[in-house]
Amino acid sequence: MAEKIKYTEKELKQPDRFVGAIESAVNFAGDHSRLLLAVVGSIIVILVGAYFININTENKAFDANIMFNEALDLYNEGKEEEALAGFLETAETYSGENISNIAVYYAGLINYNLGNYEDSRQLLSEFLASDVKERMLRDSAILTQGLASYSEGNWTQAIEYLTKLESGTGSPYETMGKLHLAFSYQRSGQPQKANEVYKDMYESVPGFNPASVANRPVDSQTQPN
Repeated sequence: MAEKIKYTEKELKQPDRFVGAIESAVNFAGDHSRLLLAVVGSIIVILVGAYFININTENKAFDANIMFNEALDLYNEGKEEEALAGFLETAETYSGENISNIAVYYAGLINYNLGNYEDSRQLLSEFLASDVKERMLRDSAILTQGLASYSEGNWTQAIEYLTKLESGTGSPYETMGKLHLAFSYQRSGQPQKANEVYKDMYESVPGFNPASVANRPVDSQTQPN
């Protein structure tokens, strides 16, 4: 069981310290890339397998799958820049093939991991405009776009992305999205909206712990400078 976190009135009135403490305390926020791999890995395997089974004797589709798998192997080995080049080549060379959409998705994630936030958002927008309808992958893409904006300190844009995540799904993407949505509201000087999100998380998210957030309104004195 997670240890309960206590905050003083003085800490609650120092927004950067307060938000930073919450960020560190919430275990399920964790490392975004590891969470993505853990949750969507099986989905990717199923999708890739389905595409591979359905290629029949089409050489183009077969070659696209081979190139994708080579890039995926590099990614799993931690060679992100080489994998990124492979995924982008797959998407460009075999545009229109189903597997190229998954390649674009991975390219977006890798660019996020490398700190190329604008490229990440653009690629994930391209993925979201594709025919891939798997909810978990789409939520993952939207969350990554929001976290990219959050990492840049663009709170307004982060809010725009994170509010696109569906509520009530129970997915880890929803949980992380709500958490960073609250952080974004907090840092953008909208403490009441931040408090509403914290309260909703306290009531609906198992394991959301910080009692001070749940029991104390975030008043106007916690607004960022």
